[in-house]
Amino acid sequence: MAARIPPATRDPLVREGGVWAWMTGIGLLVVAGIIQSSDLAVWGGVRVDLTLVLAVSWGLVSGPRGGFAYGVVSGLVADLLVGQSIMYTLLRALLGVVAGLARPMLNVHQPMVILPLLLLASMIQDLAVVAWLGSWTRWAALWPWRIAADLLVAVPVFLVVRRLWAPAGNWAMGGRRG
Repeated sequence: MAARIPPATRDPLVREGGVWAWMTGIGLLVVAGIIQSSDLAVWGGVRVDLTLVLAVSWGLVSGPRGGFAYGVVSGLVADLLVGQSIMYTLLRALLGVVAGLARPMLNVHQPMVILPLLLLASMIQDLAVVAWLGSWTRWAALWPWRIAADLLVAVPVFLVVRRLWAPAGNWAMGGRRG
């Protein structure tokens, strides 16, 4: 029989967000996919990748297994929007796992922690897509602006995801509301 960890020493980030968090997170991903496929996600000719931001944020707060599961769903949404086989599904699953593996090394109580992780994830995804599709010149012209657009929405999206994942009664994954 496994030893039970007392609740006082348990890390609140390790607990699953629960069914409500997962269902709301999947709904949020569907809404982000709809927004991403519309003109609302185009800023100055550059499309914001909301589903990538959600996948990295979810992986960061939920760990590698949650990041993998949410990354797969995020990738399926992106593949349905773009129509590229399962390329985004595989990429987002990998990026969700990497974000989840980075969680113990990062302070997820600080919202800015998402920025370097998302920068790395965006670079990996864009390089993989360009290598797959072979459009290097278009990528070189748009890449810095697309990454900047993703980084602009990263902190607010991360705060929403972090709040969804917070155990009931906890405020901002820290102490109790007072």
